[in-house]
Amino acid sequence: MLASEYYAHKFRHLKFYQMKNVLVIVMLFFAACSLHAQMNTLPSTRPTDLQFAYHYDGGMLYYSEDLTLSKDSCVFIKNDGGKKTVRRFTLSASEMDALYSILLSNKFDQVEVKEETGVYDRGGISMSAHWDKGKRSAQVSDAQRSFVIEKWRSEWQRVVAYMIKLMQTKTTG
Repeated sequence: MLASEYYAHKFRHLKFYQMKNVLVIVMLFFAACSLHAQMNTLPSTRPTDLQFAYHYDGGMLYYSEDLTLSKDSCVFIKNDGGKKTVRRFTLSASEMDALYSILLSNKFDQVEVKEETGVYDRGGISMSAHWDKGKRSAQVSDAQRSFVIEKWRSEWQRVVAYMIKLMQTKTTG
């Protein structure tokens, strides 16, 4: 065997080995992405440890609203120019189920956003759901540089409208 044939054979073997490694890495990447998507998909029934958070940011205004919901307690905090208002309340199991139904029917875990550059001090709404002891979650932000894409705008608006109505019902008075 000539030296050139020997090295050509070695080089071919090296290329095949490298391609095999690249293929394995690509397959692992897609498997991890699929697993991540499955882990952050809302289950068909409400998890008993569901926690839901709503945040409205006033952007350049000194104003914000935060709502945290769980089976044991719910807290609403409004900051209006430095004046904080705190309201505590509870939701019944049927009210938590209704919230979860809204999330499921509007595919909250699938809502897509896009990131824009050159956006500063934009207010807006961010929401997140956490379950399985915080190991699994779904989050959507339509604030700062994140924008809900048009395809998902109506689903997002239905969830937002439900949350606003819930806050008005539970925090006034």
